[in-house]
Amino acid sequence: MKAWFVFILDEWGELMHANTRGRAKALVMQEFGVDEFIMLGATRVPKMDDKAFTFKNLDEVGWHYLGEDGENLKEIDFYNACKCNICTGGKNAKANTK
Repeated sequence: MKAWFVFILDEWGELMHANTRGRAKALVMQEFGVDEFIMLGATRVPKMDDKAFTFKNLDEVGWHYLGEDGENLKEIDFYNACKCNICTGGKNAKANTK
């Protein structure tokens, strides 16, 4: 499944697995209560296709979440918002399939 970084410009963003850009944006809207589809951007992160968004996997491809101070977040602060089968280990059979 394709990996996407969905974001509100200059504010925040989250990684999501989805088949399309639009679906990735819709999942972020649903998860975080974002009201305006048009406010979201999405860019591909092909190195994370079909890989769970774990701190270790992201570190291996050089992807780091930044805190409000601009510093890399530590593993203890890592949160994966994606609910797909890849990220949940198959515990969410219907997520991200539309």
